[in-house]
Amino acid sequence: MKCKRQCKTHIILVTYKFNTGVIERLKSISKAAQNYILTVLDNSPDKYKDRFKLRITLKIIDPTIIYIDHKINCRFHAYNIGLKTSQSEFTVFRTDDDIFDERRTAKLIDKGFQEDFIVTPYLHDDEYQAGDGYRRPLESLIIKTACLKSVLPFQASPNKDCELLRRLFAYKSCKNVPYILMHKKSHKREDPYYRS
Repeated sequence: MKCKRQCKTHIILVTYKFNTGVIERLKSISKAAQNYILTVLDNSPDKYKDRFKLRITLKIIDPTIIYIDHKINCRFHAYNIGLKTSQSEFTVFRTDDDIFDERRTAKLIDKGFQEDFIVTPYLHDDEYQAGDGYRRPLESLIIKTACLKSVLPFQASPNKDCELLRRLFAYKSCKNVPYILMHKKSHKREDPYYRS
């Protein structure tokens, strides 16, 4: 069993009424990465949680996953809570409805880097997005945890990741790599397998 306090990478995944997406992310991560801990923060309503029991499913799949029954549907508040569960060297953020290249992410982490964080291009609805500016999805970065903690907390309101990213890009060093790690999709919140 992995030690929750000493894993190299902390993967923080927030979900809202999309258990299928969580399971897909988990399969992709487990095939590609080693020496990580995964924290899943479930922002779903209680009725959905009671009906589909993600906590039990995750425990069966991998008992080292940290499941947090989060009561507020705010991704950034959830990220703040998730960051308290591990003291890893690197942190990556994940959502339940986007696609990630976990193999390439793991390779970049295993190779290491001197800078505070890595910036990658990404696809948004299949359109290539590049540039090194802070107006980008947080999930397109790989961040050294010590660096991240120096700019926390996330403000718990919509679009406040932009403010945190602005501080990160203004005061920390970054490395641009050409690999696409994230395929962001326009939000379609209905899980076809778990309609409530």
